[in-house]
Amino acid sequence: MNLTAQGFLDRITAAFEYGDLNDPDILGDALAGLNFIDSAGGNDFIKDCLYSLDVGMILRLPMKPARHSSGLCKIPVSKHYTPLFWVEDKKTFFNDRHINRKYKGWAIKYINERLRLDSMAPSAFRRKIIWLSDLGGVMPASGSNAWQLFYDLGSFGKQVEDELCFCKVSTDSLHKPTWVDAGFTFFWYAAPADADNGQTRSLRDGKPCFKEWIAKRDSVSVEDIEFLPLTTIAAETPILDFAHLSPEYMRNCAYEVMTRRRVSCEGGYE
Repeated sequence: MNLTAQGFLDRITAAFEYGDLNDPDILGDALAGLNFIDSAGGNDFIKDCLYSLDVGMILRLPMKPARHSSGLCKIPVSKHYTPLFWVEDKKTFFNDRHINRKYKGWAIKYINERLRLDSMAPSAFRRKIIWLSDLGGVMPASGSNAWQLFYDLGSFGKQVEDELCFCKVSTDSLHKPTWVDAGFTFFWYAAPADADNGQTRSLRDGKPCFKEWIAKRDSVSVEDIEFLPLTTIAAETPILDFAHLSPEYMRNCAYEVMTRRRVSCEGGYE
C-alpha cells in the first residue's frame, strides 16, 4: 500500500490525538506527531521537505529516518563555548582499518580530510550535516558508565560492532536541529522553541538528555579523538530497535504524549 506524505501526517496526528499508547507502533507515531507539533522551523518548511520524499521513504517513517543528500540547517544559533563532540562507530570513520590510540594524530588528520572530500567520502559522510553534542565539556574516558553515555545520545537503531569514536570538534556554524534534520523520526526530541539547542532523547528512559546541535560538514574541524571499545559500552552488542526499548522508555514517552494531550484539550497550544 502506498502512503502519501499527507497520509503520513494524518496518521501521526491521529496517533497523537487519540491513539492507543500501549501499542508500540502507535506510540512511535504519536511521538512523531508530537515532534511535528513542537518543531521549530515552521510547519510549511517541514511539509515541503516531507512532500519531497518518495513513497519508499515515507513507508519507513517514523521508525527509520529519511536520508537527505543536502544540508538542511535552517535555524542558526549563537556560538557555543563548551566543547562539542561528534560521536560515531569507528567503522563509520575508518571502515576496516585498524586504528587505535597510537594513531590519534593520523586519525584526526584523516577525518578532517574526509570532511572536505565529498567524492571520496564513505556513505555516512554524504549527508551535509553532522550532529554535535555537549557531553559536559570533557573528553569521555573508558569506564563502567560509558554505555550510559552511548544510550543517552539517543542513536536509535545504531549497531556498534567495534568501538565508538568521540571526536572533539570546533565549528563556526551551529544550527538548532529540526524534525527534518532528524529524518521525521519518532525518537528525536523537539526542544522548546525558545531554546538555542536541540536535545537528545535517551534510549534508557525516553527523557531529554544532552544538548545537541547540527553543523554543516565543511564547517567542522576535529581537534581530538578518543576510542571507547565496545566492551566498555555494554557486555554485548546493543540491540537498539523498537522491540528492545525498555518499559521505562515506553512509560515515560506515553506519559509525555498524555500530558500534551491534556494541554491540547485545554487549549494550551494551537
